[in-house]
Amino acid sequence: MRGHIYKLSIGDDFYIGSTSSYYVCNRWAGHKHDCDDPKRKQYNYPLYKRIRELGGWDKVKRECLWTGETDNLRKLEDDYVNELKPTLNITRPYETEEQRKERKKETERLRWLNHKEELKKKREEERKEREARQRTGRQRG
Repeated sequence: MRGHIYKLSIGDDFYIGSTSSYYVCNRWAGHKHDCDDPKRKQYNYPLYKRIRELGGWDKVKRECLWTGETDNLRKLEDDYVNELKPTLNITRPYETEEQRKERKKETERLRWLNHKEELKKKREEERKEREARQRTGRQRG
């Protein structure tokens, strides 16, 4: 598969990305659209917030770090991310099954820590609803 690994720099921050698009500028146009359209779910990603904070796309330096053929573009991008340590990437481009499981486990742990009382309350409400349905079912029978 032909692909590109690229870097978007703004101020002291930067983002590493990849695309299998024949022309890397097509992917950059997609980034611009995501940054400029408040209806897009990506609008509040750190990369796009930083671009808007520092004056827009005229302040963004774009560079292609690698172009070529590869069997696993996401893995190659992950190698660049691990080496360069970008400040604006929010997810890993590539995860093994083991890494994915570990990330999900950590996400659930943090969710519990940050929302313990809400989650306890929700579980209790669900338990009461289940019990009420069971009682109603017994009364009909």
